[in-house]
Amino acid sequence: MVDIPRNQDSNGTRPPADEAMVERLIRVAGRRRPVPPERAMRVRAVVHAEWRQAIRMDRRQRVTLRLAWSFAAAATIIVGVTLGAWRLGVGPWAPVLPAALVETVVASVRLVDADRALLETGEPLLPGSLIETGADGRLAIRLASGHSVRLDTDTRLRLRSGSALDLDRGAVYVDSGVPDGAQRSIAIRTPLGVARDIGTQFEVRFGDESMVVRVREGEVELDRSGRAETASAGTELQLDASGELRRRAVALHGPEWDWAVRIAPAFDLDGRSLAEFLGWASRETGMTVVYLDASTAQKARDIALSGSVEGLTPEEALAAVLPTCGLDHEIEEGTVILKPRPAEGGAQP
Repeated sequence: MVDIPRNQDSNGTRPPADEAMVERLIRVAGRRRPVPPERAMRVRAVVHAEWRQAIRMDRRQRVTLRLAWSFAAAATIIVGVTLGAWRLGVGPWAPVLPAALVETVVASVRLVDADRALLETGEPLLPGSLIETGADGRLAIRLASGHSVRLDTDTRLRLRSGSALDLDRGAVYVDSGVPDGAQRSIAIRTPLGVARDIGTQFEVRFGDESMVVRVREGEVELDRSGRAETASAGTELQLDASGELRRRAVALHGPEWDWAVRIAPAFDLDGRSLAEFLGWASRETGMTVVYLDASTAQKARDIALSGSVEGLTPEEALAAVLPTCGLDHEIEEGTVILKPRPAEGGAQP
């Protein structure tokens, strides 16, 4: 580390002129450009690897608290050096980019042919990773492309890249409507065809020599041997090994989507408005949010939230959050109706 000399008075404080100069320099420099998603993912991958190494060392050698602090300091140095190298475009790790990061793990989920099979939250997944969920296992990952991808039970999936997946069996749910916007389309390949999203939420299920594509929002293109079929929201395509294609209507909410809703990554409440939370709940459940009056809608925009809904489904989160905001809700035929919560002893409007 290089020490930069600073002028100080006899009390060790910075003179007012220096304070003004620093303030002007900060204003001229402006905001830092945001770190690109790929770089952020690389940093998390490096830190995660160091963290795992620290844990292995702890288990083998029963390291002391001082040594644990040393690992933390080393990880900080590695992040700084890595960020500096990425800015310069150098370093042996520069070409290494995880295809995805693990967001949520439920029960048995394993990485096939890995030194350590079971997956953990926050773990980076490299291109070529082969993932299997057990009879009770589910998984949610965030691809490098920005898509949220969720694996149902008894699913076997290979990550070809951050935007290409091979589905051997089971089901995956894809949501490309991430807050920062997905960077490109995603392709899910099965032996019967390839499903590509066009800004959407959809499910692909493969097994017993048949493929099902179910669209919740936007459109999906199903390519089968050079022939393309497009399905819009509320449509299900069923393709069998003989090439026969059937089309039917499907609801945007309900039991067909329940498994994907249960594995949804939790919404971070801190600093977010109630309206943002309701938008997340609406997207995850497929239900429409309706305000009883204009004042309730304004209240949702003005209220800032804090706390956590970790471990709750979107519907459970609604039931937990809304009363703290002075609101009640009812669910009727796929619609969430919001209304003011009556005062104690008062009548429901």
